[in-house]
Amino acid sequence: MRMSRQLLFFGLVFNALCVFCMEDPSVADLYANVHSHIDETYLGIDKNSAFKGIRGAILSVYCSLHLTYQQALNTMNEIDSYIPASSHKEHILKELYLNHWYVHFLMQDLIDERLKHFEQVKGSTIDSVLDKSNLNTAQKVVHDIARKEFFDRSRIHRSLAHVPMGWFSDIHLTALYGHKHYVDPFSLKISSDGKYLQSTDIKNDRITWDTEKGCVADHPEEITSGCVRLPDGGVIDFCDTCYAVSSNSGVGIGPNYMVNAGDIGKPGNIPIRIDKSKSSIILFKRPQEISYLCQQAFYNSKTIAELIALQSSNSINEIEGYPRDRLIERIKRRINELNDAASAAQ
Repeated sequence: MRMSRQLLFFGLVFNALCVFCMEDPSVADLYANVHSHIDETYLGIDKNSAFKGIRGAILSVYCSLHLTYQQALNTMNEIDSYIPASSHKEHILKELYLNHWYVHFLMQDLIDERLKHFEQVKGSTIDSVLDKSNLNTAQKVVHDIARKEFFDRSRIHRSLAHVPMGWFSDIHLTALYGHKHYVDPFSLKISSDGKYLQSTDIKNDRITWDTEKGCVADHPEEITSGCVRLPDGGVIDFCDTCYAVSSNSGVGIGPNYMVNAGDIGKPGNIPIRIDKSKSSIILFKRPQEISYLCQQAFYNSKTIAELIALQSSNSINEIEGYPRDRLIERIKRRINELNDAASAAQ
């Protein structure tokens, strides 16, 4: 939960005393002019006023406190129009967000609203939520900040050992079947580029897997290095793009919750449905931003119409490798479940 404007007040007063500067004098002058114009127009502060920084911090809290979303949007559109179109416009708006507290509060309201678009994405909005073509520069800055915050919260860009993986419908997890015998957990190797995985069973039969497609690969050479091995025998490639662990028939399926790589190999912690009568390997591919967003759209799509919209979206075609196939599989299965439920209710 964000701090209220009141709790931020003392921090604002301190920061208002800081001096802002830019390397390019012409950009600094333009920034200073826009900054002063905002002070005069919205806060009623003359550029020559005494204690301008402290007064600006106080009035920024007061003048922005009760603005509606639409009022904040209209004001930011006005401020956007004050800044001449140039290659520096976006930079100036970002600096205003960081250094002018009235602008910061206005933009934060818009960022919070834009975040809801990402958090509530569904089939009918998956393509539009990333579209910036009809936004002015200020709105594009808002969009970019909200997008970054959304994916920062998802943790998908962290070290792969700490990227949360799980839920039985996670499209980034897949089970690889091919071995007829027990797979030695410590036989797993991933190539340094993360493209290939090799596993060997107790009969010394070796299989090479394509980690992008999640299937057997035509790659006869033995992989000699290229991965980091975890205590459970799981491996992560040097590029930090995929994780694999042996899941033999003696290991149970875990609860429907999120786990990290360090926990996935423990008995009862496998967050994917597997055929326990077969020897298998669990493969996790680092989510792309678009694959993660499409997966969230799947979770939020509660009707057949929304699921069909997701299935036919442009965004789903941007997903690379087996996560796309797994998402399409999930969508089809969910549509069938909804159709069956509707038929049973009649």
